[in-house]
Amino acid sequence: MARSSTDGLKYLSNALATPEQLSSSSSAIDGVAPELEASIRFAGTQLTQAAGVLLRLSQDIIAQAIVTFTRFWIGAEGGSLRIYSVKDVSAAALYMTAKLSFQPTSPRSVLNVYNFLVSRDASPLWFINPKGVSEKPSPETYCLSEGGYQSQRMVLLRIESIILRTLGFNTHVALPHTIALTYLQTLGVSSSAVAQRVFEHLNAALLSPQLLYVTHQPNALAVSSIYLAAREVGIKLVDGEWWEVFDVDREELGFLVVGMRSMEGFARAEMEKWKGRAIPMVVDEVEAEIERRRMMAEGDLVTTAAMNILHSTLSTWRDRLAPVSRTSTFRNTGQITPEEFVLAGDYLVYKFPSWSWADASSPAKRVSYLPPGKQFLVTRGVPCHRRLNDNFAGDAGHDDELVRDMLSGGISGNDDDGWLRTGGGQDSADRQENRIKDVRTVDESGNMGEREEEEDEIPDMEDEDDDEEAIIREPASGTTQPTRTYNLYITYSNFYRTPRLYMSGYLSPSEPLPPHLMMEDVVGDYKDKTVTLEDFPWYDGNVKMASVHPCRHASVMKTLLDRADAALKLRREKLKQAQSDPSKAPSAGESGLEGLVDDIKALSLSDQQQQGSDKSGGDEWEVLQHDEEQEVAIRVDQYLVVFLKFIASVTPGIEHDFTMGV
Repeated sequence: MARSSTDGLKYLSNALATPEQLSSSSSAIDGVAPELEASIRFAGTQLTQAAGVLLRLSQDIIAQAIVTFTRFWIGAEGGSLRIYSVKDVSAAALYMTAKLSFQPTSPRSVLNVYNFLVSRDASPLWFINPKGVSEKPSPETYCLSEGGYQSQRMVLLRIESIILRTLGFNTHVALPHTIALTYLQTLGVSSSAVAQRVFEHLNAALLSPQLLYVTHQPNALAVSSIYLAAREVGIKLVDGEWWEVFDVDREELGFLVVGMRSMEGFARAEMEKWKGRAIPMVVDEVEAEIERRRMMAEGDLVTTAAMNILHSTLSTWRDRLAPVSRTSTFRNTGQITPEEFVLAGDYLVYKFPSWSWADASSPAKRVSYLPPGKQFLVTRGVPCHRRLNDNFAGDAGHDDELVRDMLSGGISGNDDDGWLRTGGGQDSADRQENRIKDVRTVDESGNMGEREEEEDEIPDMEDEDDDEEAIIREPASGTTQPTRTYNLYITYSNFYRTPRLYMSGYLSPSEPLPPHLMMEDVVGDYKDKTVTLEDFPWYDGNVKMASVHPCRHASVMKTLLDRADAALKLRREKLKQAQSDPSKAPSAGESGLEGLVDDIKALSLSDQQQQGSDKSGGDEWEVLQHDEEQEVAIRVDQYLVVFLKFIASVTPGIEHDFTMGV
């Protein structure tokens, strides 16, 4: 069947944005100022162009990727800067476009290039590294580790699918470059200077804040660039309104010429506006910039800065100025060195990929005792379905057994090594008896239901074949409260020589949780004592987060170490007795410290099994020996696994096990 002329022409035209889409955007709905959105989008297009050049892709592939990147942010159904990072969308658009072309490139190549371009030390881009590269940067500042690659590769593929869904799987992009060459030949223009200037205008228009490539067809862009280039070079074209021959009217031609001529002034204005400051490239940086602008608009920047000096700067500088310990005292004090913190962080990232290492927002925010790129650990989108009201918390916020129950683990002891006493206390046996007598249903929102009579029949286990993690993570269908999520950050406190947890909450993926409302997810007396609101010291600007103070972390960990070792010894004794008397064998899934020992032992066994299965190649985790005769229950590289378990007692509503299913 012969192809009609209409079918052929569709490859020379594009789907354009509608006036409704141009009048609003998902970012604007989420509270991003149009001027800030234009700046970030402008930086994202430059990042895409630079990455394409370093990947040695042809300009037509780069241009198509920039158009795809621009389309993603348009309209109320498009992407929001408060949900998706510009660098991730840029990388996914370039990777996807190259994959559909004759020059496909691997995810590793794309991620290596972007890791270099967004490095605060090595990047040659003015909007990421405003101070420039003064000396040869350390490779650690831009080299991508294997663990980092695997984590970012998952993000790359996920964002690629989101772009496709947002664009309705329409990846067609017609470019005006070849059309412009055809028009020049038709007009009889053979000057190479004009052709070069035409291409310069077309490439610059890709970065236009007027979104010229998504509001005008390629033939109009080609005609406008020819008209402007001929006037600048001084070449006379044919007489008459020749542009009408190419289906472009005078009004559209005038608008496009003005838009193309304004690009240089816009670029200069952007460089002046952001002079000395980096343009936000990730969601957290966008949030920090929005918060900074909000405080400036309200006129309380000076007051807020003073409060931050009192509450945050003092502790930050105390950590930076404290002497750095290189001697391990983990077994004796529960404290760890920076090297041990990195070792424990590597183990956490290796075992639980939802965690990843992250760098400070600028070199000035880094600490010298931790390597670049490994300044802190972060996991995002941790669900928090329940508020800590009376119905949900029960006795958690009113007695002093919260942490002590876990510490005791069935081992007697009268020492007061609990983290923080919260309330007057109550006999745990009485409470347990009361709970047995009064069993009620509790929905995902923490609301108590009516008493339920004990059922006569026990359900068949085959009928309960649902995925356990799915049951935990899915919110109740009838919940009336929005599901909160948290980004969790683990840093190293050099003064206390322990990890420290920061939390940043969200009411929805696009709506940050006001800092004071984060206290609703903290148990009772921990509020404003163990948990306070402070600036996150690794980000520029004033980003308020809830922070769990590390003053008692070491003592709690030391108690856990001692009692876990005692529980391990007790379990070995039970196993020896079981060899002679099977009726005395320990039961599976015991609670308390013996249960914790089983969890840690399971991790060690998983390490050994995975190492054995990976002997053929790939990264391997160096597994320390953990046999039945050892005297140590918890290794130093497993520190953060145990740390997150006792942190859960402070914020039980936040599902920490969402990040690590031990």
